[in-house]
Amino acid sequence: MLSRRDFLKVGAAGLIGLLGASAAFPDLSVSTGSARAAGTMHGRVTYPQISAYNIPSKKGVKVNTYKRDSILDIREQVTGGNASDYNRVWYRIGDESYIYSGGVQPVETHLNPVVSDLPEAGSLGEISVPYSGSWWGINRTPFPGARLYYSSTHWIQGILVDKRDGSLWYRAYDHLYSAYYFIRPYNVRILPADELTPLSPEVEPEEKYIQLRLDEQLVLAYEAERLVFRARASTGKGEFNTPTGWFKTFHKRPTAHMVGGESEAALYDLTGVPPKAYSVELLHHRKWSCITRHILA
Repeated sequence: MLSRRDFLKVGAAGLIGLLGASAAFPDLSVSTGSARAAGTMHGRVTYPQISAYNIPSKKGVKVNTYKRDSILDIREQVTGGNASDYNRVWYRIGDESYIYSGGVQPVETHLNPVVSDLPEAGSLGEISVPYSGSWWGINRTPFPGARLYYSSTHWIQGILVDKRDGSLWYRAYDHLYSAYYFIRPYNVRILPADELTPLSPEVEPEEKYIQLRLDEQLVLAYEAERLVFRARASTGKGEFNTPTGWFKTFHKRPTAHMVGGESEAALYDLTGVPPKAYSVELLHHRKWSCITRHILA
């Protein structure tokens, strides 16, 4: 499995070429990990439910339906849908069924050794299984917390032993609630310090910026005029529409608990949102949604 930093360090030409081509919450690693080979690719359903078709198109025949958090084996990535679709990526999940990639999070299963020598200030930890349970207490009947999803990040501030059974738990801090919750250590990869140091320190911060293209659903990262990273994006819509303009980063944080929504249907509560940058608008609206500077600094 590539670390977050190794992934960002992949050669620009190769990466760009590749992307340019077409308890209440059981620990998944415990309940089903034995049936899944570590490091193989799976997909977690993110929609309330998603349909599988006999061809990579919603015009095909529905052959199955999967609920949120179902874990599916991804056999192949294919091009499907209509020529006008901005996202034409579909996944083959069996010999003869296909699902739309927009409703699926690619995930892996990697169990981790326990890190006991955590710094006093804490360390950033990343969930490395499709999902993991969390609890609001140990040494007593636990009250289940949020379900924590693959690649979400959490501020780990110590390791504790549950005196009832001797089990080990990471203690994570929730900045929104100013409270601690607990996670099984083997579901968390503690990020080493070298993954959190600045990328390309020889490049001046003012020369680093990100361009988000709404019309193409792409995120492009530049160092001066050199494109160094490119990835697909899924921008907001409706009341969460991605704003347009030029923005400058004024604060970054490694993890955030985000809650919002102006209506019951749009309500969201996301624990452990990965590294986030906060920006202020600088210039007038443009065709692309925003230029965020310093985010890679």
